[in-house]
Amino acid sequence: MLRVLLVLGIGCTLLFGWIGCSDDGGNGDSGDSGVDGPTALSVTCSASPEAGAAPMAVSFTASVASPPAACSYAWDFGDGKSDTAQNPQHTYAVGDFTAKVTATCGAISGGCERPIKVVTDPLVVTCDAGTNTGTPPLAVSFTSTASGGLGGYTYAWDFGDGESATTQDAQHTYKRVGKFAAVLTVASDVLKQTCTADVEVHIDEQVTVPAGGGKAQTTFDAVTGQTLRITLTATNTSLVPFGYLEHPDGTGTYLPDEANAKDGKNTGQATLTQDGTHTQFIFDSGNTGGEVQVLIEEI
Repeated sequence: MLRVLLVLGIGCTLLFGWIGCSDDGGNGDSGDSGVDGPTALSVTCSASPEAGAAPMAVSFTASVASPPAACSYAWDFGDGKSDTAQNPQHTYAVGDFTAKVTATCGAISGGCERPIKVVTDPLVVTCDAGTNTGTPPLAVSFTSTASGGLGGYTYAWDFGDGESATTQDAQHTYKRVGKFAAVLTVASDVLKQTCTADVEVHIDEQVTVPAGGGKAQTTFDAVTGQTLRITLTATNTSLVPFGYLEHPDGTGTYLPDEANAKDGKNTGQATLTQDGTHTQFIFDSGNTGGEVQVLIEEI
């Protein structure tokens, strides 16, 4: 290398412990060391996880963009241990570390590094929905606890319906039918942990269908893509319940269909194609009328 420097009379840069030289010859053409190819490799690497509690097993990966030749890899895990696999695994004790990988492809080398943080106590998160099921609007009180990690906790709730909150405990009202996974993410410095509380919102209502061909109805909010099951259960098993599901734009479908009714019960399902307020009409094809329990739930 010294002989090359003297001959070319060029500027050199120290990169990841290697000397990279360029000769632009006054024409701005950098990146040529006097031999074919670049002076340093472009190396990427990852570590999963990068933070956690001891003992922490970490999976590492490394790759080289457009390698000019077959490559070898040398990992320094930062705790006195090393490995020559391209994608090794390593288990850490408590501490802050910097894992470094050196890739060598022919006569060219490059490097990459990832920070690793390992703590004594794991970050533990619990959460709960005070009410797990009910009819809309359903008000739910969420609570949570966090312990371990590095303290200084921050909270981020995703209620599953597009709404969120950043308090440890949260209040939220679900306004539409559906099954929701309320996900809490707690961060403690670089550590993160999640917890999920499930909530189900459905229609469960008793309506009266008038005799002589009358109809009853109930309304609910829902969104495109939901698959709903509609169950009609008559108090009088001689009643023949069926329904008509009207979409927000006024179009609709006979659901559950009259032909499926048996012994006072009828069930059907549909995947919604519109957002907004839907109306479920309930009829009795026997025209006797009576009480019908309407259950509308996401499946």
